[in-house]
Amino acid sequence: MQSLKFVGTIAIAAGLLIAGSIAVWWEYDVWQDRKHTVVVTGNTPLFEGHAENCGGTRIATVHPGSEAKVQRIRYWKACATIDVILPNGQEGFIVLGDGEVRINPPLP
Repeated sequence: MQSLKFVGTIAIAAGLLIAGSIAVWWEYDVWQDRKHTVVVTGNTPLFEGHAENCGGTRIATVHPGSEAKVQRIRYWKACATIDVILPNGQEGFIVLGDGEVRINPPLP
């Protein structure tokens, strides 16, 4: 019975270690994303909310010369999306390839 408790304790500890490692990696990834800015070089659609796919409800067009802070970069099977905050506080996401943007520093 004691060995069963010991194995259970080890399994719980291992699970917590794995979950903690994944959480730390995810937070580091988000932190790295937020080092970027997006500079709009051509009219680019801004979509509502946070990206969960490659499109959605278009809420605005971001005009050339605008800069946005990156909140999250996501890579999907069909596209890549960037959650952004514009200088006026408006939030949304852009789909890379739907418009013209430059990312600083460039993505690897």
